Amino acid sequence: VATSSTMDRCVAILLGMGIASLYSLIFLPNFIQNELRASIFLTLKFLTQLADDIFACFLQPAYTENIYLFERRIHQQKSRCLHMMKKAHHLANMTGNDVGLTTAMEKIFELLLSCSLLRFRVSDQTIFAVCAIEMGELAEEINKNLLEMISVFQHKNPFQNTQGLKYRIERFEEHYQTVLQVTAREPLVFLLFIAS
Repeated sequence: VATSSTMDRCVAILLGMGIASLYSLIFLPNFIQNELRASIFLTLKFLTQLADDIFACFLQPAYTENIYLFERRIHQQKSRCLHMMKKAHHLANMTGNDVGLTTAMEKIFELLLSCSLLRFRVSDQTIFAVCAIEMGELAEEINKNLLEMISVFQHKNPFQNTQGLKYRIERFEEHYQTVLQVTAREPLVFLLFIAS
């Protein structure tokens, strides 16, 4: 009796393994592609959140009183972005698809980090009140472009051009030429921000 039930268990286990193996063979090619799509989507989402957190340091006066809270959020978003970009890049190399998109996401990440250095380069955080409107418009436009990239990736709509972002950067540069160059203690750091 004991050998009969043991044999039944072995057959059931082998049958279960066979079914699982069959499904993995059927769905494996699409599984990697779906994993790549999910990781690209999450990377773009995390980049959007990172941009929001970076510009919150410039736009919210509470930054000077709660530096640890703001910096912790930025650090968490950077870690999430790096983890997802690494995963997306690995999967893109495996499939040979979307390698250009993963490279573009890495470039966006680098540019956001370059822009975020402004918070360390400025000695007087109150200067951000002078350019709060332009900085807010710039943050809004960056967020809009990243959300559009997500929509394009999900095939919901075609990507709009980046003319709005270019206009906001030019507007910020004009504000730099007329106001920030005179009022800021370190006007050159804003020039580096504009270049980024």
